[in-house]
Amino acid sequence: MNYIKKIISLSLLTTFCATAQDIKIEDVQNNIITMQPYNARSLSFGIKNILEELVQDEGYYLNDKSTNKLEVELVYFGGKRTSANIGVYSKKTNSIEIIAKCKCNGKVITAKGTAKDVSTAVIILNEQGEFSQTSLSSAIKKMCEQIIKKCKYAKN
Repeated sequence: MNYIKKIISLSLLTTFCATAQDIKIEDVQNNIITMQPYNARSLSFGIKNILEELVQDEGYYLNDKSTNKLEVELVYFGGKRTSANIGVYSKKTNSIEIIAKCKCNGKVITAKGTAKDVSTAVIILNEQGEFSQTSLSSAIKKMCEQIIKKCKYAKN
């Protein structure tokens, strides 16, 4: 009889531990109104999926009924272009920055992701210096990683 009580209490403890590490990632809200989304791509596209992958990598279970929620709101997207020319040599740097405000564990945090493209050329071919999709994706990924780290969902 004592053996059965131990098995039942162990199974209940295991069930409690499994549900204690669950999370619900809410839909990402895009509140950036200053400009048209980058190349008509919604900036919130894929952020929820990246966050879900990151929390699963940290050992959390996704559960739509969880009381542990992560809410993300995009608040800023911008870029900075710099260039230097010496004769026929040119160097251009494009930086992308994206900032999100997040609610997690009863607190509000701010996370920022940045990425840079540096290009050098002997002859200037493109005056516009547009941002690349790779840089935007890299900035979004860095922002998501910072969200998980600041919300203490990361193990390290």
